[in-house]
Amino acid sequence: MSATILSSAAPPNVTPLLSAVSEPLPRKLWTRDEYYLAAEQGVFDGQRVELIEGEIISMAPQSSEHFSGIQFVSRVLKRVLPPDCHVRQQGPLQVSEVSEPEPDFCLVRGAEDDYVKAHPTSALLVVEVANTSLEFDRKLKPHLYAEAIVPEYWVLDLLNRQLHVFRGPLADAAAPGGHRYETSQTIQADGIVSPLAVPDATICVQEMLPNR
Repeated sequence: MSATILSSAAPPNVTPLLSAVSEPLPRKLWTRDEYYLAAEQGVFDGQRVELIEGEIISMAPQSSEHFSGIQFVSRVLKRVLPPDCHVRQQGPLQVSEVSEPEPDFCLVRGAEDDYVKAHPTSALLVVEVANTSLEFDRKLKPHLYAEAIVPEYWVLDLLNRQLHVFRGPLADAAAPGGHRYETSQTIQADGIVSPLAVPDATICVQEMLPNR
């Protein structure tokens, strides 16, 4: 889904005013505590948002193709799910004090009850289903999930009908946010992928792609 910065300096309803100012304004980066407080006060009512590197990001409504992709990925992940794990769908991941993305899928250890009091801070696998958000999911979010030490990150590319696989999170002072993945690979629709968390499982990329 598409991602848009609402504002880093004021609530969403004043964004048009900010964009009309030619001189750059001082930017306030949000913390998770401030983000939660704003949500409790109704600042984001009626909007789907996430906190990325201190910015409030608006997520566009889901297209039918995007929603179908989510259903297909859910079906596949649940089929290969390890016994000591579960899948969180579009739930928050607490990466840092200034980032709390809501990926389409997180494969995490333990049961649902283990996360009643707090969201997970990492995962075995994160999956984003991307059409209009493809550039955002491929270029920015890998650094974010590498920071959370997620061993493997997938972007299901609905536009080009392929899967982008990122593996091996590591610290790199030259990378955005100071983290990146060591390797990346693009697998075509007729290709096979085996999650690091379930190396004996084989998934055909086509299984996760909606028919056109």
